[in-house]
Amino acid sequence: MSTVDQVKANIKNIFEIRKAKLYALSLSYAGQAINKARSEKEWTDRTSQAVERMFAKAFVSKDEIGFFLSHGVIYGIYLELANNRKYEIIRPVIAELAPKFLEDARKII
Repeated sequence: MSTVDQVKANIKNIFEIRKAKLYALSLSYAGQAINKARSEKEWTDRTSQAVERMFAKAFVSKDEIGFFLSHGVIYGIYLELANNRKYEIIRPVIAELAPKFLEDARKII
């Protein structure tokens, strides 16, 4: 293997390691997001469906690595937007975690 090929292989290896670390970081933050959302909601979940069906996932696509938080019920949009966002939970959780996530991601990159 030539020196150039070895350098290319090393760069690719470093990239793949960092990609795996970013995905692991995303998994961690997805867990934090769902736990925070479920514990800090300010509404009464009468059927327990809204809380039970909320989910957070980490993802890797061609150009992105990250995490998201979502409702699993149709009326989740109501909880987020109605009454001047009185009962929203997704935006505040993501707004709190995003700066920390980005700071940790920058350390990896």
